[in-house]
Amino acid sequence: MKRSVRKHEERKKTQGDNPRFLPLLIATLLLISLILLFNHNSRLSEGYMLHVYPLLASFLSSISGIFPFSLYDLFLTATILWLIGMTTRLIFQKRGWKRYLYSVGRFVLIVIAWFYLGWGIAYFRGDFYDRSGVEKAPFDREE
Repeated sequence: MKRSVRKHEERKKTQGDNPRFLPLLIATLLLISLILLFNHNSRLSEGYMLHVYPLLASFLSSISGIFPFSLYDLFLTATILWLIGMTTRLIFQKRGWKRYLYSVGRFVLIVIAWFYLGWGIAYFRGDFYDRSGVEKAPFDREE
């Protein structure tokens, strides 16, 4: 009887983990789809950089302008401390490695989304010379 109760509890525990994993999986697939869409459509990337990005950049600049220090440096410091803390908790508190990987995966997804929505989409735009109609000037190196 105890054995069947344990199996039921283990099954219940693993089923409880799946609903937490599903939103992360969906968000990951959506982000990959969005990146591929912008990667294969330079007009869409150009439209984003001309119309959406300036609004996003203005909004973020108005918030970050309040602080007399770099929010990016604060973010990097907090990230390093968070990773050290998560790793320490994994080692010393015997937290499950699945929870650790889930947290790290979620964090990596957020950073990648922030990068691409912030400025990474600009890398998918057409060539500067094609967009501006400027010809490349030949470069002669004098030795």
